[in-house]
Amino acid sequence: MTKDAWGEEGFAKSWDAVNAARDNPDRANQLDILITLLEGVKPDDGWILDLGAGSGQVETLIFERIPHARVVCLDSSEEMLKLASKRLSVYEGRYQPILCDMNDLKEVEFPRAPYSAVFSSQALHEIPHESKQAVYEKVYGLLRPGGAFYILDRIEPRFDDLPDDYECVWNRLNRQMDAPMTFHEYRERYGGKDDYPAKLDEQLGWLAAAGFAAAPLYLHYNRALIAARKT
Repeated sequence: MTKDAWGEEGFAKSWDAVNAARDNPDRANQLDILITLLEGVKPDDGWILDLGAGSGQVETLIFERIPHARVVCLDSSEEMLKLASKRLSVYEGRYQPILCDMNDLKEVEFPRAPYSAVFSSQALHEIPHESKQAVYEKVYGLLRPGGAFYILDRIEPRFDDLPDDYECVWNRLNRQMDAPMTFHEYRERYGGKDDYPAKLDEQLGWLAAAGFAAAPLYLHYNRALIAARKT
């Protein structure tokens, strides 16, 4: 199984240049929903938290659409945060990076907390399930009462059980891609990755156990966007 080398300069630059939409044709729609939700939160001081910020691509979209927004950006890759700092240099004062592995959030002192909103885009599948549960508990403590937690991520697919159905829908998605790949190529790529996508019902159960009220607001193929609120 292969593991993405986020800490390597070459890999980080290559990923950033190719863009994550290569394997996720509906990415623009997913991010539009996410940012629409963040627009609705209207944090009092403008600060929100991004867990797994990567190279700052999502922050650019946020800053363009939410003029008052400011983001604390956590990522485990120094190389990705370097790319983010370069990309976001035009937004001086609206971006604060934190170099930290999401497996180690328990003892981290987060600046600007408590937050009205925390989000994570395509990052939580990188950490084991027990670490996800610890992240949800940590986020619950970082949020203000009524605060929002939005998770946009890959979920565990059922390729082996429903291969024909998955292939049909993938072929539909594939028509939207600049560089199409076959279902076999897609299945091999993601079936052979050393990561930890969770089932949707597992995610909802872990969020409930942490104290959240949660529901999926978007679900298509192997991607989901879950909204959760601190009750």
